[in-house]
Amino acid sequence: MHAFWAELSALRWCPALPDAPAAGLPWRPPSSASNRADGGGAGAAGGEAGGVAPLAAPRDVRPAGDMWLASASLHVLDGECR
Repeated sequence: MHAFWAELSALRWCPALPDAPAAGLPWRPPSSASNRADGGGAGAAGGEAGGVAPLAAPRDVRPAGDMWLASASLHVLDGECR
């Protein structure tokens, strides 16, 4: 069971904000095109092309309430955790 949770936490399936939602917010630099749901392509690093949001692994994402604490090093979740 531990292996299942470890693998799930490493898969990119959480939608992440592509751009900083507030001016002056420290923001993680764009990562590789593989963060996109469709596998990437030209101009894909920001997640804007084609309207597809970037995806991140759960271990690399923080909720929006933590964005001022963690946005420079982790992705910010686009939505709510329930």
